Amino acid sequence: MFIRRVVVLLMLFLGGEVAWAQTDSIAPTLNDSLLTVFLRTNYTASSPKDYDEARDSMYTSIDVDATDSLTCVYSGLRAEADGTRTPSNGSLSFNTEHSWPQSFYDNNEPMRGDIHHLYPTWSSPNQSRSNHPFAEIDDNLTTSWWFWENGASVSSIPSSNIDEYSEYYNDTFEPREDHKGNVARAMFYFWTIYQTNSDIINDDFDNEAFFEGMKQTLYQWHQDDPVNAAEVARSLHIEEIQGNRNPFIHDTTLVRRAYFNAESSSSSNDIYISEVYEANGGTVKYLELFNNSDSTINLSTSDWALLRYTNANTSPSSTISLTGEMSPKSFLVVGDDNSTNGVQTVFGEGFVDINTSSINHNGNDKYVLVKNATSTPDTIDSFARDNIGNSSSFATNQVAYRIESALPNDGSFGQTSISNDGDTVSSGYWVVFDISSSNANARLVATPGYNRGIEATVMPETIISGSIGWRLLSIPMDNATLSEISDDTAIQGVDDSAEANVFTYNSSGSFETPASTSTTLTNGEGLVLYFFDNDTLGSSSLPIKFDVSGDEPSSDVSVNLNTSTAESGSYFTLVGNPFQSNYDANSITPDNPLQTNIHFLEGGLYSPETASSTIISPWQGFWVESGTTTPATSITFPTSGKVNSSATIHSFSKDPHQTFDAKFNLRSSSSFDKGCKITFSSDAVFGWDLLDASKLSPATETYAILGCQSGDIIKSAESIPFDMQSAYHVDFFIESKNVDELLELEWDIDEELTHSFTFELVDHKNGTLIDLEKYQSIPFNFEPTIVSKANREGFSPGKIIGNELTTSNYELIITQKVSVGNGTEEDHPKKFDVPQNYPNPFNPSTLIRFNIPKASEISITIFDIRGSLVQTLTRDFYSSGTHSVSFNGDGLATGVYFYTVTSSFGSITRKMLLAK
Repeated sequence: MFIRRVVVLLMLFLGGEVAWAQTDSIAPTLNDSLLTVFLRTNYTASSPKDYDEARDSMYTSIDVDATDSLTCVYSGLRAEADGTRTPSNGSLSFNTEHSWPQSFYDNNEPMRGDIHHLYPTWSSPNQSRSNHPFAEIDDNLTTSWWFWENGASVSSIPSSNIDEYSEYYNDTFEPREDHKGNVARAMFYFWTIYQTNSDIINDDFDNEAFFEGMKQTLYQWHQDDPVNAAEVARSLHIEEIQGNRNPFIHDTTLVRRAYFNAESSSSSNDIYISEVYEANGGTVKYLELFNNSDSTINLSTSDWALLRYTNANTSPSSTISLTGEMSPKSFLVVGDDNSTNGVQTVFGEGFVDINTSSINHNGNDKYVLVKNATSTPDTIDSFARDNIGNSSSFATNQVAYRIESALPNDGSFGQTSISNDGDTVSSGYWVVFDISSSNANARLVATPGYNRGIEATVMPETIISGSIGWRLLSIPMDNATLSEISDDTAIQGVDDSAEANVFTYNSSGSFETPASTSTTLTNGEGLVLYFFDNDTLGSSSLPIKFDVSGDEPSSDVSVNLNTSTAESGSYFTLVGNPFQSNYDANSITPDNPLQTNIHFLEGGLYSPETASSTIISPWQGFWVESGTTTPATSITFPTSGKVNSSATIHSFSKDPHQTFDAKFNLRSSSSFDKGCKITFSSDAVFGWDLLDASKLSPATETYAILGCQSGDIIKSAESIPFDMQSAYHVDFFIESKNVDELLELEWDIDEELTHSFTFELVDHKNGTLIDLEKYQSIPFNFEPTIVSKANREGFSPGKIIGNELTTSNYELIITQKVSVGNGTEEDHPKKFDVPQNYPNPFNPSTLIRFNIPKASEISITIFDIRGSLVQTLTRDFYSSGTHSVSFNGDGLATGVYFYTVTSSFGSITRKMLLAK
């Protein structure tokens, strides 16, 4: 969003007082590293406070305004500092935002308690921000908009007050306009002061890459949202508490002088056009870009664009603006993604990153990639720039693929005629393939991220990015060995005595390390590999690139499965895509039925994905699960499963009926777990069936996970039938390690389910019953297990099944709705009623529920078996509907008790049993 920038400029021209005048001139003769050293020496806190002391100062003076209120910096939500005006709904609670996430330095001081990067926030947008980088987000891509008036996030673009909203999209977060400059100066302060701190340097997370990826965006925000009087006053107030001010607030030239004094421009190798797809006579067309640099590039900040030259035109017929960010070694697809005849009709949804109808070229159109498009365009790359002004076709109904080994070059074709299928064009810069359903090479090239697979002996690549940790892989090559990847990353415990960091888990039913890097691996079996993200002992810093030197298997691939070692009633085997193209998991054929969910590892946490709708990329490994009664002993990957588009839904192990899902996820300050998916299906039975999936243990030491308990099994996918004779209860299990106490339970329930079922969450700790249709998430505190880095376990992929989780305070109750004769739902109770308390017997808490058709004063009294009054639980006014009040019998003796609910419609007494 850029509206604020325009307003600021207008006010400056009109003489409005917008920015606080700069009053300081700090080290005016210093620049670059000399300046950052000076700032670190002279502006580090002289009296640092711990986190609790910092919060006390914030909520008693620093961030309390003249009306004794706090304001959330992300949403504008206001609340009394003492909490009395905070809405009673827990989802509107306040907490403290660490602009630089505290998990990136293990919650250590003095970083954690430095008030210059701490701000009061409403917990929900704070959880949405999590530990994601700040970024400028295209409004059309935003998935969550945060503003206090809505009480929760909304998914559509706001029609008013858009500058007051913060935004979330794809693990990035954009604060609202009036906080952008503040957070930018807080981030420049934090990195300047703490970049040499040992906890920052030695943390598993790459703090420097985190800063560098945001730096350009933060600089733009620093300029667009200038310092005001309130920001100066806050800095000075903090100085009174911890003994330092934020110098970037008091001398606004510091950001430029410290970090942008000699900014370099992009070279022709930074971003290049890697592929152009042209289906003549249709609108299935796209262009693919590749970020070849080691830094994140903000396309919006530097005004990147594609200029399209049609037919024989010598000037651009259209300018296609490029927005968002490109991570190092990542691809970006620009195309017309309309649902009728666009890219998704061939390649499926999610293929296109920037959707625009302007990508509609034919066989003689050319593209030029530029930056600074609206000022003085700087040409970076092109697709056939040498043909500008020529109307001859040179790539009709073909996919043109860039030869990376010939870079750098200007993208010329060197010819004005159409090449034959598979030919290299005259310039030597492109290879072209005819687009047809039978052309396997064309299908292979037309895969996002496939950037070098056609060159001589170099086959498909994958980029390993992110941070250190375990990954599931499968080498897409016939009879591959570990030597295919040992030249790119460290392999331990194979040809040396070091602790192993690579394992298989095949039909043997155990984790095993290959005997040597030259040992032939079984086609279709998977690997679990630990990446170090450093340059020590043969390792490489992430991101790194894997490629193979041989061909894929030429025929169907069969893999024997584990049937010897069961975990919690299931057999698991680690397998992977054996081919050098995308693969439809629905084509995998077992000899006996498998569970319909397969397990993927991302960010150290596992998530189940339905095989009938999953496309698996080359290099991807995953777990398959089989029951122990009639286990599958083998699976086959037929070559017919190789695809370049999304699969149609059909059977994996049986013909499925329509299903609907209720998904429950758990978010922490540094992790996101796809906790438990509850699937409603006419195929389902209570207990265990093929639609269920076990919960797998994390492959990381920092996590918060959620599971559903069914008997002695903890599940990541639970299936239940549509026809329910009584309420169905699901206990949630939670485990967390090395994360903050504050967690957030989120849910996404298919709308069709809400027409037929009610979903209620029982909070046993607080004695509340939450209607899930009214909210999207709830925050809560959960005590984590803390393990210091010195005591963390060595390299081990861990147990397969996580069946030692700790019971949480939450229970899900699913109830089939009652319908009246015309088929509509009963919106309100028809009469006064008091159902039996739940649970009963209980120890020590239970919920007393009552239904009232109209608003009424309600009193609930508790009596012992002799009729003596124990407690008046409530006497209050309640609206029409279903309500619940918690009763805690802690301190009372085991025995029978009675409760009476009195309303304007009468009184009802029930008996309950406290059993200790």
